[in-house]
Amino acid sequence: VCQYLLEHYINNCHGAEFAAFVTQPRKISAIALAERIADERGEQLGVSVGYAVRFDSLHPRPYGSLMLVTVGMLLKRLELGLRGISHIIVDEIHERDINTDFIMIVLRDMVNMYPNLRIILMSATVDTNLFTNYFGDCSVILLKGRNFPVQYYFLEDIVQMIRFLPSTDKLKRETKGGRDDEGDEVTEETQNLNLGVSEEYGLNTKLAMNQLSEKEISFELIENLLNLYELQALLNDIVNKGEEGAVLIFLPGWNVIQLLLNFLKSHPVFSNESLFVILPLHSQLTGQEQRRVFERHSPGVRKVGFFLTTKIYYM
Repeated sequence: VCQYLLEHYINNCHGAEFAAFVTQPRKISAIALAERIADERGEQLGVSVGYAVRFDSLHPRPYGSLMLVTVGMLLKRLELGLRGISHIIVDEIHERDINTDFIMIVLRDMVNMYPNLRIILMSATVDTNLFTNYFGDCSVILLKGRNFPVQYYFLEDIVQMIRFLPSTDKLKRETKGGRDDEGDEVTEETQNLNLGVSEEYGLNTKLAMNQLSEKEISFELIENLLNLYELQALLNDIVNKGEEGAVLIFLPGWNVIQLLLNFLKSHPVFSNESLFVILPLHSQLTGQEQRRVFERHSPGVRKVGFFLTTKIYYM
């Protein structure tokens, strides 16, 4: 969208009047998108495309340009006023956090004060009525795209699919009562919510669910799932076609990410660096470490990576 706008102004001899700030929800997505746009335009970063995130920035020319920023950086920029800004594009507005909500308040006030300012809000999943009512009389443009097939599998489905049973040395210890980590009283019926398995699942599945702790992540289960025949067939198909592929594993914290990272790197199969690339992705990593997920690998290397992250990143 931002490139269409830039090209429109340039083709109509008004390129010097265009300077857009485009927000992204995270640092890595702002930098990656800036690099991609610059590559599509056949330019180096810093010509017509730049970015600004915390502790890192590369500014483009002042006019006829696109600036990819995080919401927090846009808020700081707006403290200096609107001079040099013709368009503000807020992407992924469904990601509701304090910065995004605050920028909505600021922009609503600014659009009334500066009628020449153009504001574009974008999302693939947002409730458009919510924002049209909030901003008043504004246009809505719907663009239809192709939806990729997604199949949902719940924990019980995975356990039954791979016929998983925890190793005897990893079975959780049952207790009859007491208090949990938060100090709340725990009874036998409320200790493990995994016990509430539907009758459609077999006895072995119920037994395995009973042995899995809902408060712990089973790396053994992840290992078995990665070794699943269908997944191996998919990976082989990727290799034979020469296509890139990836397995995304979302985890609830940096400590767990490190544990699984070490687990996979010591695995007899997945530790083979000539076949698999195992990469963590987290805000605690440096920008250079985060960019590794976008690197292309040498020919002959299986282009399959395990990205261990707590949130979905927009790649």
